[in-house]
Amino acid sequence: MLLLVKVILTLWVSWAHGQGLPCGSPPSVKNAFIPNQKPRYRHGDTARYECRHPLGLVGNAEVTCLRGKWTDPPECKERTCPSPPSNNNAILVGQPKNSYKSGEHVAYTCPDYYQMYGSKVVECRDGIWIGSPTCKDLSCGSPPTVKNAFIPNQKTRYQHGDTARYECRHPLGLFGKAVVTCFSGKWTDPPECKESTGQCGRPPAIDNGDITTYTSPFYASGSSVEYQCQAYYELEGNRRITCRDGQWSEPPKCLAMTCPSPPSYDNAILVGQPKNSYKSGEQVAYTCPDYYQMYGSNVVECRDGIWIGSPTCKDLSCGSPPRVQNAFIPNQKPRYRHGDTARYECRQHLGLFGKAVVTCFSGKWSDPPACKGKCKPPPAINNGDITTYISPFYASGSSVEYQCQAYYQLEGNRRITCRDGQWSEPPKCLAMICPSPPSYDNAILMGQPKNSYKSGEQVAYTCPDYYQMYGSNVVECRDGIWIGSPTCKDLSCGSPPTVQNAFIQKKKPRYQHGDTARYECRHPLGLFGNPVVTCFSGKWTDPPECKESTGQCGRPPAIDNGDITTYISPFYAPGSSVEYQCQAYYQLEGNRRITCRDGQWSEPPKCLDACVISEEIMEAHNIELRYSYAKKVYSRSNDFVEFTCRQGYYTKVSPASAFRVQCQEGKMEYPTCA
Repeated sequence: MLLLVKVILTLWVSWAHGQGLPCGSPPSVKNAFIPNQKPRYRHGDTARYECRHPLGLVGNAEVTCLRGKWTDPPECKERTCPSPPSNNNAILVGQPKNSYKSGEHVAYTCPDYYQMYGSKVVECRDGIWIGSPTCKDLSCGSPPTVKNAFIPNQKTRYQHGDTARYECRHPLGLFGKAVVTCFSGKWTDPPECKESTGQCGRPPAIDNGDITTYTSPFYASGSSVEYQCQAYYELEGNRRITCRDGQWSEPPKCLAMTCPSPPSYDNAILVGQPKNSYKSGEQVAYTCPDYYQMYGSNVVECRDGIWIGSPTCKDLSCGSPPRVQNAFIPNQKPRYRHGDTARYECRQHLGLFGKAVVTCFSGKWSDPPACKGKCKPPPAINNGDITTYISPFYASGSSVEYQCQAYYQLEGNRRITCRDGQWSEPPKCLAMICPSPPSYDNAILMGQPKNSYKSGEQVAYTCPDYYQMYGSNVVECRDGIWIGSPTCKDLSCGSPPTVQNAFIQKKKPRYQHGDTARYECRHPLGLFGNPVVTCFSGKWTDPPECKESTGQCGRPPAIDNGDITTYISPFYAPGSSVEYQCQAYYQLEGNRRITCRDGQWSEPPKCLDACVISEEIMEAHNIELRYSYAKKVYSRSNDFVEFTCRQGYYTKVSPASAFRVQCQEGKMEYPTCA
């Protein structure tokens, strides 16, 4: 009980000492930053983390300063996506995972009779799936019925892109496309079956051209077909021919397309000598004059009689770099190319602030530096620090900030500024003070109090008679606050409890915590139990009894390597009992409790000796413990210990059964290896 009270008091004092402590900067988190971060935070202040793109925040974004320590910060981790979503009729290819990293892809496919619309791939990007594949039912039913025609092996359903072929019943001829195609749920136009009077055969083929429709073996009089030219060819004549009285009208021709001489482009110069005409597919190249930059491809191509491409030369040069007061540029030029640089230098006694080198980029110069009067490093202050990196010199207008060390408070402006080579007045860090020590319940201040105390100073308290101090009796001035809370509790006791046929010599009306009182029995009764009672935390320990001593027992017998767990009395009443416990590494055999009956104690238990496993003996026998993780030094009686041969010793001199040894009352036989 006393031990538990001490533990609670220790924890309470530790908590009390931590109240009100400030914190420094919050802990650094990889790939995270804190907007408007401060160098110092008060107890209870918070700070919020933000992750750098594209990472996501895991954990609580806010941390809190509690008793001088920060709560656990979050982490910045790569955003992941959950399992891929279900999309319209689309089936995921492969087994899904529980999570995907940014940039990972998955693919979908469509079931039979469905067609994929959009990309079949979706991508995990910053925790979101990008893409939405859709499977649409583009199948067709049976092809349309055509009079006097039939379809061999006709099906009831066709997929998008499937075809069916019509055949006419004898002696009719087929006019139109014999093959129809299922396209987006609809069939293309079917043919007809008619008498073949005045019909034409297949239309004539032309060089570098094709017929745009399906070619039938027969065409009715009045039917027509159209031609189109292949790539890089243009059509001459009528693209449509007609069947009249069994003859086709004159078909067109496909002549190769040509381009004229290459055109002129702004500021671009043609590479090589131009020709009067160019075939489709031929290319020419352009270049730019000095100080100009090519935008886009420098190549144009003749395609279908048109020049494709538009090379552009832009003037990306810069004039002289911008003038900077009190600065000069060695070897300055009047004109600079895109990507050229120039370096500034300041005149004597002035400092250069910014980048010394400027770059010509797309006709503009990057920002130039400045040459200003400079200050030396800012002055140090007692018990304070500068919060930022200290530079060897500072430009006019630059500023730095100070913060005070623990137990000091800032007086003046924390920010100072460099003006014309001089720093403004720095602040001071003055020790934080506490007022006179506070009053605590029943506690008495030791010594005379002062009006004020510096941080780190301590005062002590004491308790009046019959009171006990709980926690530390010392409080400390810290950052202007008294830390600690001494408490005095009344732990005294009144008169000890009355025991029949017993009396107490020099009995008092009140006892302090820890005081004792001794009972004595009136003749001829015997005293059973502890004659001494103790005042503990306002209560008395259990008192003894005064009884007739017939059949009583004396002190219980002592046992080797064991102890009695309770106070040992000189006499015990019939029926009284005591318990034994063994010392470390000894094993109890028998009943741990013995009882007084008719003046005799029942049989006491034994404490069996443990076996000590000797490293020296194992080394001499070339053996070791079989299980290296079982670092057994002691083994209880009747427990088994297993050995094996050391590395390099593989012959078991002892029989195999001897390598599993039983501990018997502190003794065991070791096996041997050679």
